Amino acid sequence: MLVGIRSDQVILTQRPQTLRHHAGQIGFPGGGHEPGDESDWHTAARETHEELGLSPGHLTPLGQLPPHITRTGFGVVPIVALVQGIASVQDLRPDAREVAEVFELPLAELLDPRNASLRTVRLESDRPEFFVIELGGRVVWGATAAILRSLYLALAE
Repeated sequence: MLVGIRSDQVILTQRPQTLRHHAGQIGFPGGGHEPGDESDWHTAARETHEELGLSPGHLTPLGQLPPHITRTGFGVVPIVALVQGIASVQDLRPDAREVAEVFELPLAELLDPRNASLRTVRLESDRPEFFVIELGGRVVWGATAAILRSLYLALAE
């Protein structure tokens, strides 16, 4: 999973409503490790290229956040990278099968604790708590919000 930072913005995607899993959710480009991926960095760069059409040459790795295990048991490794050489996200060519929209939100506001809250959600017999960030008319929650919280904690050290 790639946490792409361009200038003072974070690149996010919204998944199509037609997807079977996580339809309509906001997230980062990413996916599973494939044979030939030499590292988590290579997986993140390959997936970002596949989903957004962003060449790995536009990415400079900055670091890796702690692995995140989703509520459903799926593990992700967030790779933080600087995105350079594109004028705007409108220059990207997202794969419409995986990405309904690419947009940016201000890094400082995403990391501002005043924009985040912890909410309980009723799911069948379970009541898990999720971080939720509301910003720019969008709601970022679940793993994406938790990874942004992890980025905030890493930068605060």
